[in-house]
Amino acid sequence: MGPRIYGLGKTELSRQGGGVGTRGKGETNIEFEKRQIKVDQQKIKKELKKLIKQKQNRLQKRNEMGIGPVALVGYTSAGKTTLFNALTGKEKEMNKGLFTTLDTVVGKLKSPNFDQPILISDTIGFISNLPPVLIDSFKSTLLESLEAKLLLHVVDANDPNVLDKIIVVDEILKSLKAFHPTVLVLNKVDLLQAEKLKQVKQKISEYYSASENESNLKNIIEISAETGFNLQNLTKKIETFFEKDAIKPELEADQKK
Repeated sequence: MGPRIYGLGKTELSRQGGGVGTRGKGETNIEFEKRQIKVDQQKIKKELKKLIKQKQNRLQKRNEMGIGPVALVGYTSAGKTTLFNALTGKEKEMNKGLFTTLDTVVGKLKSPNFDQPILISDTIGFISNLPPVLIDSFKSTLLESLEAKLLLHVVDANDPNVLDKIIVVDEILKSLKAFHPTVLVLNKVDLLQAEKLKQVKQKISEYYSASENESNLKNIIEISAETGFNLQNLTKKIETFFEKDAIKPELEADQKK
């Protein structure tokens, strides 16, 4: 609303009456609107703080129900929701529009090797030039990324701007101080010819070799969430990461004694 109040017509910009008997200049409508916007902003910020605190409490309780969590992050339309459904067996609605996923949905990846399920969360899709104020607004949703023990950075390998979008997501995660172990998931590889996929992987390798995220080179996996290709190996990679956290109840009881 801020920029819009300066475009109001002369009638809207007329001064309000002020003082006893409406004498005096009073304040212009612009000044009144600006003051009202500040009041609204403070109210919204207060509500966001309350939501974040509630979210933190829910995250703490949820972590007691399973192992993890694992957060799916990535550029919008990379296929995060499709992968989420494939891993958890849920049927969350998929849409290619921006900000289709506004709130985080959590599912369970059940493993025969663990007594507790691994928690998987689908988070908001990132975009380029995401304003800092928008990051603040979605912070309650992005808490899933901040609190996660493992990030699955889902990438549309068939996207012609795949590397640019990887860089955007890395920069946003860095701005959020989400320095967590990450698996780069090259999704939709079924849509690529072998030579094209090789070129994409080469670009990504060169990027990570020259960046401070060189460790990501060891954690790249090719999948197709749509067809199920290589999902079993992705699941094994997740399980391997959480093996140290999967303490059997009886063993945990013995350790407490």
